[in-house]
Amino acid sequence: MKSSVWRRGFLLTVLVILLATATAKVITVLQVDGGHGGAGPGGLLSLPAPYVPTLTNRDMMWVAVGFELAVLSGLARLRTDRARLLLVAFVGGVFAAYHLGLGVIGYRHPCGCLGGPLDWLHLSRRAYDTLTVAIIVYLLVGSYGLLLWDGMRSLQRLPQTAGAADPAR
Repeated sequence: MKSSVWRRGFLLTVLVILLATATAKVITVLQVDGGHGGAGPGGLLSLPAPYVPTLTNRDMMWVAVGFELAVLSGLARLRTDRARLLLVAFVGGVFAAYHLGLGVIGYRHPCGCLGGPLDWLHLSRRAYDTLTVAIIVYLLVGSYGLLLWDGMRSLQRLPQTAGAADPAR
């Protein structure tokens, strides 16, 4: 199977994931009362954001939605799959750094990174966190794996120099 099929399939799933998580975040912040997402006046979304305490978690959700929509726009506008894969690798790194940082600062509240509508699935906090980590790993392994694969294929197409072909030198 051609690697371009894998690249296109991966990039399509990334688009779906980012669109779904951005939509879930919008629904979460627009809810008038909340369960796990805590969208109500006294819920988690009203608490100060872990990294920027002058903002609420609700404000940070809007920032995340804007970021995800900007990435979706970039994926649609970039001309090459390599550039798209580099953008996905960057996004995966940002998401990973954010979540690792939450652990470092000891943040213990549920992360609404995937949005409150996932409450409808009645996932445990552990399952929710596992799903979040799985998405981050998918973004990182998929993008870096495909970039590495493409790089290896490019190296195979390079012409051999005379000195490199002679092991006696």
